[in-house]
Amino acid sequence: MAESVYPAVDTGGRWTDERVAVKRALQGLGWEPGGFEVRVVEGDAWWGDAEATVRFASPRERGPATQREVVMRWYRARDAEGRLVEGAVAHPTLVLVHSLHPGMVLARAIARGVSDAGWHVLVMELPGYGDRRGRRGAFAGMVAIEDGVQAVADARRAWDAVRVLPGVDGERVSLGGVSLGGVVAATAGGLDGGLKPPAKRGSEGVGYRSLHVLFAGGDLWDGVLGKPAKDAVFVRRAFERQPGGLAALRERLKGLEPVRLAHRLDPERVWLISAADDMVFPAASAAAWADAVGVEGLPVEHRVVFAGQHYTAALALPAVVGELVRQLGVVGEAGEE
Repeated sequence: MAESVYPAVDTGGRWTDERVAVKRALQGLGWEPGGFEVRVVEGDAWWGDAEATVRFASPRERGPATQREVVMRWYRARDAEGRLVEGAVAHPTLVLVHSLHPGMVLARAIARGVSDAGWHVLVMELPGYGDRRGRRGAFAGMVAIEDGVQAVADARRAWDAVRVLPGVDGERVSLGGVSLGGVVAATAGGLDGGLKPPAKRGSEGVGYRSLHVLFAGGDLWDGVLGKPAKDAVFVRRAFERQPGGLAALRERLKGLEPVRLAHRLDPERVWLISAADDMVFPAASAAAWADAVGVEGLPVEHRVVFAGQHYTAALALPAVVGELVRQLGVVGEAGEE
């Protein structure tokens, strides 16, 4: 099958912060920046519902060879009649990290809905999922958490990868994540010390234009996996059967904890979508992260709550997609007035 190759260069990999603990956290999440190739193959051999598959090397080599290559399913932008958008016009883009579910069902459905609204959407596979599977019989969710630092690095390098793709507006690339993917996205979003300002402000800036966290939160040990429910129970049990047990799980969660970097985010460019009765990421978990964003926390108008719990909220998918599209459309308006 024909393959297109595009050269890219890391703009991330090294970060620092005035706070010693945060500086150490950033060093633990960083890597040696360099050049890399972005490969695009038309079609989606895994799920069959995306228009193309994008691949590039993970900036952090972990696990088997299959896991060391980042894979993204590209849902290309469509017009009002549902036709793929062609031509030289560049379109805004969303990098979306999926949830714990091995079928990535919710992320794929959201991707199709947002692409129908005229956005390119690339669903990034976490380590252990899809084409990034490696160890036979391994629980994908456990792999994703064990190698969560790799997942965060992958999500950040994805910004540099996506911007070299044809038809992508490099000034309008946003990051989102669902459930476990929301945790990865929230942590990756905090790396650059504030999201990218709109072009009208002057300098181009580095990093994603906005961050959209869906059905996720922070305080991962005490608020989510220390007293788990539903999906979190499966993760906890998987670690209990492994060497190191829950102590290993708690240690791995430190690398993923989004609260540590939340103060680096620009609250005007961050949104949180939650479920009112979420039992996996309870209200306290969502608030732990949202309250830590920026200096004074995430504005009330950037905290959107839907009725239902972690799973039934998916029944409101059209409304969730509509809200996400609205957020993506208004990014930067306040700063450009």
